[in-house]
Amino acid sequence: MTAQKLSTTDLCALLGIDRPAGAPDAMIEGITTLDLAGSVHVSFLARRKMAAAAASSGAALILVPAADPLADPRALPVKDVWGAVLTLLNHFHPPPAVEPFRHPSAIIHESATIGANVHIGPYVVIEENASVGDGSRVGAFTFIGAGASVGRGATLLERVTLREGCRLGDRVLVHSGVVIGSDGFKYETIGGRLTKMPQVGIVVVEDDVEIGANSAIDRASFSVTRIGARTKIDNFVHVAHNCDIGPDCILVAQVGIAGSAKLGRGVLIAGQSGVADHAVVGDGVRVGGQSGVRGRIAPGLDLVGSPAIDAKQFARLQVMLRRFPDIYAELRPLLKHTGETDGEEGE
Repeated sequence: MTAQKLSTTDLCALLGIDRPAGAPDAMIEGITTLDLAGSVHVSFLARRKMAAAAASSGAALILVPAADPLADPRALPVKDVWGAVLTLLNHFHPPPAVEPFRHPSAIIHESATIGANVHIGPYVVIEENASVGDGSRVGAFTFIGAGASVGRGATLLERVTLREGCRLGDRVLVHSGVVIGSDGFKYETIGGRLTKMPQVGIVVVEDDVEIGANSAIDRASFSVTRIGARTKIDNFVHVAHNCDIGPDCILVAQVGIAGSAKLGRGVLIAGQSGVADHAVVGDGVRVGGQSGVRGRIAPGLDLVGSPAIDAKQFARLQVMLRRFPDIYAELRPLLKHTGETDGEEGE
């Protein structure tokens, strides 16, 4: 379905703002970035450093922060730029409606419970005593194991695996290739052999969580691996068994959370970082990319490095490290005199 075009006046009405005096008359067909925008587009300025790009943009209209307006006749001041962008994205690119549908190739056990207005794609398998809530979408080749449950308004895209007994909350979005409820990596030496220990717990994913493509969340050994409400997980993230991830967290691509780690509310873990087993990370902690976190971390800290340390201290150490060759050159005669350089390569 083609999205409705918007005049300048209609666009302002949709955003709940007054049309600025002098705003050009335009017929808007879409929203895009400043560099891609043309005469039929509205664009946006979320950061003042993009002001030069706004000046040279071909956009017909530009959303700008009301608290920091731009001297441009095309500027539409809004209280929340990203909120306005979301409104227009939903207008020009409305999400597809979930229509009741069950593909004939789907295999659904007679004991499974399927809610109202559920869309089930080709080659889906839903095993015994599983349930899918009202208004949910289950993509092609998805597997929902015995006793597993999916909440209302959830979306499982293609080739998702939800293993037996695991639970997804309402409005959860799971991208392609995700595995929820795979066995935890647990082995013990028994009789001189490395022996797999059965993992008999489950995974619980709370409401409004998003899980990126090809991520894996392991079931608990005995109890629950938990992903808190509204947490957002990027692609290629691994959450190991027994972890407890708090609400409103962000785990960026290629993050690994080792077994039994606990993250508080609003924790941010940047890309390619790792959290060691049994670590406890306090509320609001932010961890920079490629960092390694271990132990107990107090709330509100900014960390970077491996092992992760205070970000300001890390920055000072980096400055010192860059100066180290010059410092060493100055000290080398003294060190040589005291014999401290004995055994140096090339001596």
